[in-house]
Amino acid sequence: MNKFVKVLFALGLTVLMATPALAEFSLYGSARMSTFYTDAKAPAGVVGLDGKDTYQNLHYTLQTNSRLGAKFSTGDVTGQIELGLEGNQNSNTVYTRLIYGVWKFDGGNLLVGQTYTPYTFFSEQVIGDDNDFIGFGANYDSRQPMIKVTLDSGLYLALIQPKSVTTNLGVTGTTKNFMPKVAVGYDGSFGMVKGGLGFAYNGFTDKSAADNFSKTISSYLAYLHGVVDLNPFDVSLAAHYGQNLSNFGISGRESYAVVNGTSVKNTDSY
Repeated sequence: MNKFVKVLFALGLTVLMATPALAEFSLYGSARMSTFYTDAKAPAGVVGLDGKDTYQNLHYTLQTNSRLGAKFSTGDVTGQIELGLEGNQNSNTVYTRLIYGVWKFDGGNLLVGQTYTPYTFFSEQVIGDDNDFIGFGANYDSRQPMIKVTLDSGLYLALIQPKSVTTNLGVTGTTKNFMPKVAVGYDGSFGMVKGGLGFAYNGFTDKSAADNFSKTISSYLAYLHGVVDLNPFDVSLAAHYGQNLSNFGISGRESYAVVNGTSVKNTDSY
């Protein structure tokens, strides 16, 4: 199946390159290696099954965020396709990272497809699988299918694939999404400062006749981020406040709604 996907991707690129209507077309890719030697010590009084409290380990493998992609444009339409190449540690799996198109209209643009959500703002963290501080300040719910309208002023509205994470609820009911995940915000530049802010909401219902439970699990995220260009280096800042961010879909967080009897207790975090 992996070979079949690669062949289809290569054929698709061949067709794109052979299409005269494409004004611009470019390929790119990156092979990323994890080459770390770690030394970790457990907290005082904690030992592993082998009786040790200190462990050394070699990490030497192809990163799961290695990639192969293509960018293209024709007239008022641009697009990007990017495949992830996980390497032999994950059976050489090929997966879709990005696939979207953008139509530029008078006053703004319309994006349709799968890409990063507007509140995603990475820093730089190489050790630990190149995670860019996901779960430690970086709001990341993976690359998601969405419809996003962005005005030339910097205002945007994104309708994103919703989440229904029921971990820790303690109710094994039926979930239903009643609306897309919604993000409203602004991105702009102010001299040597580039930044943005916004608000996002995600909700789903969880019903269980056996538990006499029927509730809406609501999550929200208010976010602010920016970069100051202090040539020859940059200073980045990100801040957020949210409710039930794990139910929202943010990776690396332990911020869940909890059911207490028939009521829902929300968890706030920042």
